[in-house]
Amino acid sequence: MLSQTVPLSSVLEVLPQQRVNALQQYAFGESPQKTKRSNKTQDRVSLFNGSASIMMTTIQSKADTLPPIDQYSKYRQNTQASNSKSPQAKNKKYNYGGGGDFFTQKISKKQPSLHTQQSNSTYNQLRSSSLTNRFNKTPSRLFNINQNLDIDENNKIGQGNFGVVFKAEFKDTKEEVAVKRVLQDKNFKNRELQIMQEVAHHPNIVQLKYSFYSFGEEEDDVYLNLIMEYVPSNLTKMIKYYHRKKLKQFEQREQFPNILIKLYLYQAFRALAYLNGLNIAHRDIKPSNILINHRTHQLKFCDFGSAKKLSRGESNISYICSRFYRAPELMLGASNYTTSVDVWSLGCVVAEMLLGEPLFKGNSSLDQLVEVMKVLGAPSPEQIREMNPEHKLLKYPPINKMPLSKVFESVLINRDLLDLLEQMLVYEPSKRIKPLKALLHPYFNELRIEHCRINGKRLPPLFDFLEEELSESQDKQLTFQLLTPKWYQLLKQAGEDKNHFNQEY
Repeated sequence: MLSQTVPLSSVLEVLPQQRVNALQQYAFGESPQKTKRSNKTQDRVSLFNGSASIMMTTIQSKADTLPPIDQYSKYRQNTQASNSKSPQAKNKKYNYGGGGDFFTQKISKKQPSLHTQQSNSTYNQLRSSSLTNRFNKTPSRLFNINQNLDIDENNKIGQGNFGVVFKAEFKDTKEEVAVKRVLQDKNFKNRELQIMQEVAHHPNIVQLKYSFYSFGEEEDDVYLNLIMEYVPSNLTKMIKYYHRKKLKQFEQREQFPNILIKLYLYQAFRALAYLNGLNIAHRDIKPSNILINHRTHQLKFCDFGSAKKLSRGESNISYICSRFYRAPELMLGASNYTTSVDVWSLGCVVAEMLLGEPLFKGNSSLDQLVEVMKVLGAPSPEQIREMNPEHKLLKYPPINKMPLSKVFESVLINRDLLDLLEQMLVYEPSKRIKPLKALLHPYFNELRIEHCRINGKRLPPLFDFLEEELSESQDKQLTFQLLTPKWYQLLKQAGEDKNHFNQEY
């Protein structure tokens, strides 16, 4: 299911006034202001006014359960009665969450009563909107999705400085999803949400299904929750599996199958070509951020927490990307770089698939650069100037370059793959191979054979290119013809291209 947006006139929610003010501040990056808590539960706001485009409606946090719309009057009366009887009510901590993109929508406090004709018309419009068809969800579920989402907070499938990723399941459909929960900085827009909404349509990028905000235990804590498709494995697990032991008869490690390296690298280049077409740098390509469906062998990039849409002339942070996969220009402190930093990172990932361990394992940022020099040699002054014109040290101690064939002499490596790696692991960003050009490399010719199989199974879709993927080409039509084999073009003309590939897709 692709993440899509739909126009809605408004979606209603009941929020305590302080939470309304807080959400409004977070929406527009305003500094939080202390306000007196209001216990006027009759205040109602429209979180999304006008013909706004949103991904999701309102989702409550796990601790709260708002009633369906038709029970709202009773809920309001009970709440007002409770507030009037309990002097401690005004000190109660609320834990309401909000859905959709708060950064592009204004919050209006002037909203007609929920039971006015206008409100009923709005709800009817929601019921008849295309949201039901696009998400295959009923309007009642849109208002009560949290009740239908079972988050197993004991089942953490990812954790780090960014936050936590939980495995979850929709109770009605039994669909498994991953929920990434990160603390939202109230002074900044969430770049990850914006980028994931933009890139959600590519088959090799993890799909964002819904997003919502929830409040934490602390008064000012707001968490962004990203509900994404669940992919059962990642490249880190695959590498460990294939390099888990030594073969006694050969006294060498088991190798990552060449056909899988080829298939995964091809899909990764497709994802990079798509991101490049949008001028987005992932900036944290590494095995744990590359998801793998081990049954169908479809690859997907995930974790766009470090991603950024690059703009010419705009300064960027250089201390980015996990150290073992960090491009040399970043090590030299470059603030104006390109999406080619991801090509370097991907080259390091391929080397790790071959070796079973990172190619460059520095103990610090400086030591990381030394490890790179041991393989590529010391960079020349010209190479340093291209990586970072502002770098002061233009000369390093002479270190001889080591041929990559010697680096990988302990493993069986395809010559075409070695040639491709030599074009990826290059000091000069401008000389690194472009993702679109890499897809045309002879190394991938085997994948273009009509009856190419892995253990008798068909390959995942490889040639359903999007326009953004071809943006690097001056002649998109010619590039498409070069990228897609003739048999696929004939299937596409006959409308049978989708039936050729793995039915799970």
